[in-house]
Amino acid sequence: MIELLSHEKAFPFAVSLALMALLLIMELITMAFGTALSSLVDGALPDLATGADLDADIDAELGGQLSLAAFLSWLKLDQLPALVVLIVFLASFGLLGLTLQSVIASQVGEPMRASLAAIITLPLTLPVMRPLLSGIAKVMPKDETEAVDRASFVGASAVITLGTARPGSPAQARLTDVHGQTHYVMVEPDAGEPELASGSEVVIVALSGNSFVVRAARP
Repeated sequence: MIELLSHEKAFPFAVSLALMALLLIMELITMAFGTALSSLVDGALPDLATGADLDADIDAELGGQLSLAAFLSWLKLDQLPALVVLIVFLASFGLLGLTLQSVIASQVGEPMRASLAAIITLPLTLPVMRPLLSGIAKVMPKDETEAVDRASFVGASAVITLGTARPGSPAQARLTDVHGQTHYVMVEPDAGEPELASGSEVVIVALSGNSFVVRAARP
């Protein structure tokens, strides 16, 4: 199977495994600098539905109406960083594809067309991911001790860590909640506030959609 990595008909799967390796390396490097890439990705994503809303979505799924929130919960995105889920997907897709091509090559003498192999492999990937993600969720350390309502961040202090916050153009900021957990959120300045560059200390004054409105912290 290893020799298939350089075969043109295994190209999608070789690329998938290469991306997986790259993301793992980036995660390790960013962790060494104190800010994991997975945390940055999660901070830029909207929250998943929780509580009663999620229960309703799961009920809908069982009734045959698959909702986005229920599907994301099925993939353990409410328990694992999105980057971990992506890495598991890339690994599963790449290894399943190489296995499929290896079996086909042993039976008929050569692998099938790359596009056809990818189409066949893709729907097989999700059922394989599910038990892997469940296992990772069980052993992965949990940072949170309690669920935190995003609205509770209003009034908290934060520091802009990535980009420049302008009206209509949010930047990323880091804050610590009452439980000592670190969160990465998107923020933009309040009306009349100047642009806020990376490193600026701010105070969150309101929740607006998936981002927060902030004002520069006064000395």
